[in-house]
Amino acid sequence: MTQDTLTSEAVIKLFKEIASGNRESVMLNDELRRHLQDGSLGMMIHHPLMIEIGYAEQMNELYNRRFDAITEQCERLLRDKQYDSWIFRHERPYRWEPLRHVRKLIKTDDDRREWWRLFAEVYIDTENWHQTPQRAWVTRWVNDDRRNHLATLTAGIMNDIDRATYDDMPDELTVYRGWNRDRGNVGWSWTLSRATANWFATRFLIGPDKKKKAQVAIGRVNKSDVLAYWGGRKEDEVFVPFKAVQDIEIGAA
Repeated sequence: MTQDTLTSEAVIKLFKEIASGNRESVMLNDELRRHLQDGSLGMMIHHPLMIEIGYAEQMNELYNRRFDAITEQCERLLRDKQYDSWIFRHERPYRWEPLRHVRKLIKTDDDRREWWRLFAEVYIDTENWHQTPQRAWVTRWVNDDRRNHLATLTAGIMNDIDRATYDDMPDELTVYRGWNRDRGNVGWSWTLSRATANWFATRFLIGPDKKKKAQVAIGRVNKSDVLAYWGGRKEDEVFVPFKAVQDIEIGAA
């Protein structure tokens, strides 16, 4: 069974049968059951390969079939060395472990360059970075390759368009970072845009919280310390070690 099968008319029919009560209930897959947890909207499945908000026991058969299909697909992708598709078949919070797995397979400079391309895609797509337990891995990976493989790191972590933008930057940059939580000023991601920093500082906040919690840091950084510039999401993001940012001033967004 493939993921395509699960989007077919047959599965729509299965969904209707389950919803109408015309199908016997089944037990949830053991692997999925171990990843049941209570969330803000009630019980949910939070598995590396499948996140389902609002778990409903009567839908167990559909969950099981979908999970079996995704598992089969992941096994095939890994077997065929389609590492980018395999990594991104994992749910967003769980992509760092498969990325680490691929790093262990690096044998050549081309492998390392490709790995840093994958790293950039995973990192840029990550939400709630402060809740990512693998933050220390990133520090170790960056430090290791800055010492031993800097040219390969910088060749892989930016595409040609972003590289051209980076090359045209002055030797010293003004950078901004917006946040609305404790220690939010500490991190790898900064931006060249004050407006973008303001947006990150105020998103998800409503009412008086915007004035109380929204903060923006302004600092200076040497271009040589910037490991990457990413402009694909129109955020003018720069990836830079926090310790390289100088003369930081913090104020309200």
